[in-house]
Amino acid sequence: MNSQNKKKILFLIHSLEPGGAERTVSYLANFGIKQNVEVIVVIYGNRGFYPLDENIKLYELPFNKKRSKNPLLRIKFFLKRRKLITDIVKNEKPNASVALLYPSLFYLLYLKKYTKVFGSERSNPSFLKNPIKKAIRNLLFKKCDGVIFQTKKVQEFYSSLKIKNSIVIQNAAGNEFAYSFDPSTISERKKVISAVGTLKEEKDYITLLKAFKIVNQSYPDYKLVIFGDGPDKQKIIDFSKEIGIEKYLDLPGSSSSSLENISSSSCYVLSSISEGMPNSLIEAMSVGLPSVSTDCDFGPSEIIKDGYNGLLVPVGDYDKMAAAIIKVISNRDFSKLLSYNARKIIDTNSIDVTGYKYYRFMELL
Repeated sequence: MNSQNKKKILFLIHSLEPGGAERTVSYLANFGIKQNVEVIVVIYGNRGFYPLDENIKLYELPFNKKRSKNPLLRIKFFLKRRKLITDIVKNEKPNASVALLYPSLFYLLYLKKYTKVFGSERSNPSFLKNPIKKAIRNLLFKKCDGVIFQTKKVQEFYSSLKIKNSIVIQNAAGNEFAYSFDPSTISERKKVISAVGTLKEEKDYITLLKAFKIVNQSYPDYKLVIFGDGPDKQKIIDFSKEIGIEKYLDLPGSSSSSLENISSSSCYVLSSISEGMPNSLIEAMSVGLPSVSTDCDFGPSEIIKDGYNGLLVPVGDYDKMAAAIIKVISNRDFSKLLSYNARKIIDTNSIDVTGYKYYRFMELL
């Protein structure tokens, strides 16, 4: 196809640091290149480690590196970014521009004469309590040419807004490692309980530590490994010492190879009190990891069928979480059943399936 006839898409996101929306941008951008779509990624924060195809045009804008709370400085950076993003959109004239995190819509919606603008809800919508921010978010979504939701429940949550054009597309199992990995080759799983995610309150790692404490009493040869960084790191370390499991806890930080590192562990646990559509859980399932997840609103229950491809437990219930973990690690046949069925997600949620839905919705394919 002649380059002048190519469809063009622009992704605008604050950074490509570890996170679900950031990971999704990298997957969708790389998918677009394979479909002969011209892809532009614009970031106004740290580059991060998610890989981008060399044919993607990447714009890295100046940003407030010190995260100053000075309102004048914040306004200065906002106006500078707005002008730069305006110039990029006017020059590139993408057929579609996507903001996977709603604050980025501030920079795009007034440019609709140059591009169609698509938004997406990536988190638990009821978790946003500030009434002013909620009103702004809702208004931004209503102004979009289309909105992508990750779950049916979230789409229903916004039904009162009467958004004119929306679709439900689950997150992709897009990590390439999953497609080269064969869980049936694991002769003996490591005595490790694993988790991946930002170390923050919503992930509720305190409940996971309490659950692991119970598991540890019967299975003292198991370790708990949590990949990720975040503001609650010291709180997690301090609590592990308080309940006497610090020597069984490993916090290796964020890693681009975390999926490879956890792939042969005995059980994956998602302990969140709030999720949109957990990428980390999808990736764990994609490598056949027997998984336990809280049944938090908007996400896990739409990818896990309890007892078939994973186990669901109530939010904050460390006793039931511990019981579920023990069921997985003590029953090898049950563990293998969960692993086999979880692995099927690489077919239903492959990047080819998911990416095609995105690009078709935006009329790029």
